[in-house]
Amino acid sequence: MSFVNRAILRTSATFLKNVKTVASRRTAVPSFSTLLDKKELAEETKYIRSLEAKRQEEVRQNLEKILALDDSHADKQQLIGLLGEVLFAIFF
Repeated sequence: MSFVNRAILRTSATFLKNVKTVASRRTAVPSFSTLLDKKELAEETKYIRSLEAKRQEEVRQNLEKILALDDSHADKQQLIGLLGEVLFAIFF
């Protein structure tokens, strides 16, 4: 075996030994506390989204209720006035 081949083999063996050592230190499974944190965060996000969806549905129902009122009703006139101001601010 030539000197170059022996050097390559020696370097490769050292490299593989180091790789095995580093790989054995890593854990394949995340820690239990990390799993709990992720689960808690997911549940919190789900809860907040459900609250937002409920609130959005309530607003939509109230808007439909007001728009179904007679044109001379004060609440409907006030809502139309606010919507007009918002649309004016957005487009102009």
